[in-house]
Amino acid sequence: MIIDKCYRVIESVSKEPECAGFADAGGKRWVTFGDMIAFAARAILRNEHRDTWAHEWRGRFQHVLVDEVQDNNIGQWTIVRHLCGGYLVACGDDQQAIHQFRGARPELMRAFVDEGAEIAPLSINWRSGQKILDAANTILRRATNRIYDGELKLGRTGVEGDVAVVEYADVKDEARGVVAEIVAATKQSAMQLSDCVILYRINAYSAAFEAE
Repeated sequence: MIIDKCYRVIESVSKEPECAGFADAGGKRWVTFGDMIAFAARAILRNEHRDTWAHEWRGRFQHVLVDEVQDNNIGQWTIVRHLCGGYLVACGDDQQAIHQFRGARPELMRAFVDEGAEIAPLSINWRSGQKILDAANTILRRATNRIYDGELKLGRTGVEGDVAVVEYADVKDEARGVVAEIVAATKQSAMQLSDCVILYRINAYSAAFEAE
């Protein structure tokens, strides 16, 4: 119940800075990191503290660069715009906007573009092989309302790579399967364990892979 309440509060603050902070039964005021951003954004939106920090920091930087901007919520966008007094460069990918639970939405990026921002596509991939890019492009063609609808292109030759989609019952089953694949590969070729890496999206998955 307590965890559910906390997450609901965090979600509401991310989407509406006006909701920042809440009091418990004892009257204490609890503030999360998200609340701190929201309080600052609220002060800017209300034009509070005209003679203090909000006024002093308005347009303080002539050039502002924000990376992974698809993860920004309205509070973060408000602060960035407040700080920028000249050129704002926002680097991000609307197709990677997965943090909606904390208020990040692709629509915020689109609003920035609709205001006249120039788009400079970073479509050349220097990391992955052609098979991986083909798989990514195939998936992205199905996406709708994309800000940039071009395709990823191979940046260098000699880069190999392949894609396999495997389904597992749970994370423990997945850990067993992935480790078994790695062990088999080292036995069938000159590949060493030090040549292998396991990437996982959720940090909670690490324990199962480490144990296996």
